[in-house]
Amino acid sequence: MRRAAAIAAGSVRVAWVPPGAPAPAASLNPRRGPRPSARRTRPARPAEGGAKRRGWPRDEQGAHEEGVAGQLESSPVPIWPPCSDALPPISHPRPLPEPDLKPLEGLRGRCRDRHRSGAPVSHTQPPRMATAEPDLEDLRLAVYHRFANIGRAPTAQSLAEKLSTSFDSVCEGLRRLHDQHHLVLGSNATILMAHPFSAVPVGFAVMGERTLWWGGCAWDSFSMPHLLPDDPEVLVSTRCPGCGRAHAWAVGRDAPPAGEQVAHFLQPTTRMWDDVVRTCANQRLFCGRGCVDAWLARTGNELGYVMDLPTLWRLAGHWYDGRMERGYTRREPDTAASYFREVGLKGSFWGL
Repeated sequence: MRRAAAIAAGSVRVAWVPPGAPAPAASLNPRRGPRPSARRTRPARPAEGGAKRRGWPRDEQGAHEEGVAGQLESSPVPIWPPCSDALPPISHPRPLPEPDLKPLEGLRGRCRDRHRSGAPVSHTQPPRMATAEPDLEDLRLAVYHRFANIGRAPTAQSLAEKLSTSFDSVCEGLRRLHDQHHLVLGSNATILMAHPFSAVPVGFAVMGERTLWWGGCAWDSFSMPHLLPDDPEVLVSTRCPGCGRAHAWAVGRDAPPAGEQVAHFLQPTTRMWDDVVRTCANQRLFCGRGCVDAWLARTGNELGYVMDLPTLWRLAGHWYDGRMERGYTRREPDTAASYFREVGLKGSFWGL
């Protein structure tokens, strides 16, 4: 009994040695002295059909099996488990409940139909239902706020996702805003301008506290601090088209910037929207009247309208009032004679 308990506790290990085989060598421990080898040797089972197994000659194989069987029968140590029949049957204390699959029947049918039709099955949250047509004012404000926040134009696809509508509906809404002169579109409903913001460089860079924009023209660039509530002052930079000299001004809301430079507008108000990109690209700032004359001679253009920096600052000051708010009504240049007169403009170029 002591020997059986010791073997069950793991403190004694038994090495099975075949009859006639030499005893295993003792394992030496410098502290505890010699002790029996802890490695348990067990012969390999012969292959089917009496095939010769590696390590045991054919004539000794039967004697070895009889010797092992005799040792197992005469061993006083109980072997666990003696056989698989002695294991108690496994049973659950109570049967597991059957899952209720009725709530999944409809989903299973839809998934099966989509698999049969070849359509991809998505296991994520279904997309929001798209409305038939976005609100035009929501679309306009989404474009302007995107420009104001990061300095870049949104794409039609990003607008469709933001407004939970379709791509085609957004493209149609952008075309309507283009026809109403709120936007300037390029090919494939690409937004080029949303005055005073521009998605393409036309000669001006406007830097706020955290954002950098392309200025649409001299007029639009000077209007930025009046339109953006979080940027009361911006840095407007450009180059003189006549000589290439670089210029920069700190433009704020309280007073016009100092400088002897002049602004030259090429297209009159009655033709500004005939080609609005060309119109904006030719509203530039020059070192002085001499650079304006040199540029006109080089390009072959006729003289338009020349104004100083204080006049440009007054023109830009309130032109876009309310454009970032809902319900904005834009001014048309050819019908804004009273506004032009108040800021100090004169002549037929401005419809006066």
